[in-house]
Amino acid sequence: MRTKKIKLKDVRLLSPLNNYRFNSFVDHFISSQISPLFTHLFIKLEIRPNTITLFMVISGIIGAILFSLPQVYFKFLGFLFFHLWFIFDCSDGEVARITKTFSKYGKEMDYIAHLINHPLMNLSLFISYLQFHYYNTIYLAILFMCFISMELINRNFTAFNTYLFADVNNKNKRSFLKYAIGQFSLYPNFILIFPIFVIADLVIGVRYSIYILNVWFLIYSLYFLKGLISTLIRFYRG
Repeated sequence: MRTKKIKLKDVRLLSPLNNYRFNSFVDHFISSQISPLFTHLFIKLEIRPNTITLFMVISGIIGAILFSLPQVYFKFLGFLFFHLWFIFDCSDGEVARITKTFSKYGKEMDYIAHLINHPLMNLSLFISYLQFHYYNTIYLAILFMCFISMELINRNFTAFNTYLFADVNNKNKRSFLKYAIGQFSLYPNFILIFPIFVIADLVIGVRYSIYILNVWFLIYSLYFLKGLISTLIRFYRG
C-alpha cells in the first residue's frame, strides 16, 4: 500500500481542514494542526477509518466521565479527552480520503458517534454546574435539555441537507461576520472551548462562566431557529 510511505507534510496538504471558511474555528486553528500527526501514524499502521471513529466514541465517553467528576484535575483530563475526541473525528475523515478506504457505513457510523458523544458531553457540563451548589437546578436542567435537543435536531437537518440537497450551503460565499456568528452554532467550538471557563470557575472560585453559557445559548438558539425555519420551508417546497 503506497500510502504507508506518505510523508507528514503531504498529509497536511491533503487535509480538507486547511481553509478556515469551510470549518469551525477549532477545526482550523487547533485540531487540524494536530490531527495529521495521528493520521500519519494511522496510515502507517493501516488502521481503518471506522476503527478511528470507534476511538473517537471511546474518547468522548471517557472525557464525559472524567469531566463529571468534581476534582479539577479530572475535569482537565476530561477536557483533554474532549479535544482527543475531535482530533479522532478529523483524523478518520483524513485517513478515508487519503487512503480511499470509504465504507458503506463509515458516514453513518460517524453520525451515530456524534449522537452518542454530544449528549454525554453536555450531561457532564450539567453535572459540573450542579457541583457548584449555587445555581438553580431546574433552570440548568431546562437549559441543557434545550441545548441537547436543539443540537440533535440540528444534526438531523444537516444530514438531510447533505443527503437530499448535496450540501448547498455555499459556505465560501458567506461574509466574515456571518462566518464569525455562525461559529456559535457549531458544537465542536462549544465543547472544546467552553469547558475551560468551567474549570477556571472551579479553580478561581468566580461565577462568570454561567454568563458566557447564557450568551452562547442565546446566540445558538437564534441561529437554530433561523436554520429550522429555512430548512422546514425548503422541505415543504421540495
